[in-house]
Amino acid sequence: MRAMLRKNSKKTEIRTAEGHGAETIIGTGVTFTGEIKSGGDIYIAGEVKGAIESKSAVVVNQGANVEADISARTLLVHGNLKGNVTASLSLEVGETGRLTGGVIAGAVKVAEGGILEGSCKVDSSAEGRVKSATLTQHPKEAAEA
Repeated sequence: MRAMLRKNSKKTEIRTAEGHGAETIIGTGVTFTGEIKSGGDIYIAGEVKGAIESKSAVVVNQGANVEADISARTLLVHGNLKGNVTASLSLEVGETGRLTGGVIAGAVKVAEGGILEGSCKVDSSAEGRVKSATLTQHPKEAAEA
């Protein structure tokens, strides 16, 4: 699931790949401290400190700064995120994304240039078998070591 911005002459819309609009938007220049709970998508372009819970997707946009524990079905990180996260379906760290903290996810994808630093548990089977790894270096640094 990828989030994208679509502009038309009337307004700017934020949509996920499945076509659902974000229900909660923390825009550029906005700072929020506290707890966010939503049954729908959450899009963050500003700054958030606290806790975030969504039954759908959370998108941390490029340029956003988030210090929060996050629980969501899908998590897309294109900005800076510090905290422990649970993504029941999938976590994707984009090429401009940086995630520092503990991760539990159904699947994990880190794009070239993206950074995931911390502990990571991936549940890759219906039976719940868990694969663990500790990531402490940028993938390019690890390859050079």
